Amino acid sequence: MRARTGAWVALTLAVVSAGCGQRGPVAPEEAWLTGYTCCNLRYEAGGDWISDGNYTGNPMIPAGSRIRVAKPAYQATRVRADIEGRPWRLGQDYSRQAEFFEDWVGKLVDKEDPRARIATWPREVQEAVASGRIALGMTREQVIVALGYPLRNATMSLNNNVWRYWQSSFVQYDVHWTDGRVSRVTRVGSGREPLDVLMPGSVFR
Repeated sequence: MRARTGAWVALTLAVVSAGCGQRGPVAPEEAWLTGYTCCNLRYEAGGDWISDGNYTGNPMIPAGSRIRVAKPAYQATRVRADIEGRPWRLGQDYSRQAEFFEDWVGKLVDKEDPRARIATWPREVQEAVASGRIALGMTREQVIVALGYPLRNATMSLNNNVWRYWQSSFVQYDVHWTDGRVSRVTRVGSGREPLDVLMPGSVFR
């Protein structure tokens, strides 16, 4: 009986793993969420992996891109997605203990195209968002569109006065808020890699 049970578990895991490894666009009948990317999403260079880490030093998919997400499997932490006709994989690598997977994925998909809101923002803010950077004085909404959501396990609430982000696996930085606006950006720890998150002309304080 144990051998039969073990074989069944192994088969089940193999099927689930195969499903997670599927490629190709998400068909309409497979779609769980459809809409537009809430914000600039980052992916591993040369690959198809979009992580909740959303390293700001990685290549970028612009906010407002058309997205279709497949229904996740039971207790999944990754899922297939189609963005502007190209297949991607979305994965929750870091915040599993702080946020439900479905909640994290749900934040990435807006029903309304965010580009309509972006077009109403000041020109310098639009330029910052388009380059995946921020500028002093930007609002929380504007920073989310530019950098994505901070990891929930490092920033438990968006009402916090400091949001933690990662530029790479080695470089962390904090965005500080004063009266709901970006007041400064600081590096966390030491390191030689320069921070590339503030628009040219912005000054670290």
